[in-house]
Amino acid sequence: MRRILRLATVVLVVCFLRLSGVYAASWDFAPYLEIKESYTDNVMLATNGLRQSDYITEINPGFSLNSSGPNSFFNMAYRYQTLQYLDNTSQDTQYHTANLAFQHNIWDKYVTLDALASYNQSIVSEQSGVPANNLFISSNRTNTANYQISPLFKWEYDANTLMAVRPSYGEVKYLDLNNQDSKIVQTLALIDRKAEPGRLGWWTGL
Repeated sequence: MRRILRLATVVLVVCFLRLSGVYAASWDFAPYLEIKESYTDNVMLATNGLRQSDYITEINPGFSLNSSGPNSFFNMAYRYQTLQYLDNTSQDTQYHTANLAFQHNIWDKYVTLDALASYNQSIVSEQSGVPANNLFISSNRTNTANYQISPLFKWEYDANTLMAVRPSYGEVKYLDLNNQDSKIVQTLALIDRKAEPGRLGWWTGL
């Protein structure tokens, strides 16, 4: 957890420095408050015959922070989700969710850096079709943190031919489980040839 917090702090500091002052970025901060009422006939995700219905009240304050400059874009969204159950009052709870996206043009039109990070919750289950939201009561729910860093290298061979390579590295961490984390390592390559009068365009990738 500390490693993730340190990484998130570094990303935020870098984003702030890149988008402030030198690049004359514009900032947009928007707080909000959501109030929702939901009904489900299977709040425990039980099998037929054991289903329980319930009404769920949500009170969710949050905010979004957006910034854009000549060479960069930054977006952050945070929500503090509170759930109150009409019948299962002992299951009332709160969750934190956050998403972050950052893009910076490092070298003119040749090198761009994309970074994504998120903190949310998920139900770990071998069954398919498990709901992705937090409304349902489950002992298999875990806090999940993930991030991905993906630079894009581009080169225009001529006016009609673009070559690009995008390596990516990311991690998914299930913070309440052991030995369930996963990594994403991949590289995509592309050659794109635009159509010209009298000639067909084509592209290939791997």
